[in-house]
Amino acid sequence: GKCNVGPWSEWSVCSVDCGEGLQSRSRPVLSHTEGADCPVLEDEKYCLRESCAVPEGSCRLTQWSEWSACDAKCGKGIRTRSRDLLEGDLQACAAVEDAETC
Repeated sequence: GKCNVGPWSEWSVCSVDCGEGLQSRSRPVLSHTEGADCPVLEDEKYCLRESCAVPEGSCRLTQWSEWSACDAKCGKGIRTRSRDLLEGDLQACAAVEDAETC
């Protein structure tokens, strides 16, 4: 027995707009004789779109921390604050540290 199958279709669009979804593809049976086993006709794979809250090339940060105490007891000093990456790409982020004179 023989089973002839056609070429794979293109991968479907990812099943989600963001986050993790599935893509599938299939191929048709062109001819099939009785009792023949056909190869796999359906195929699927994970697809990962950008995470849902964050557009490509951006990031979500926590709120700024409180300003630190001034590092000088008198005269000019520096105080700093920071924020942390929640998700996204650190390279695409605005500053995660900030300093000012005090």
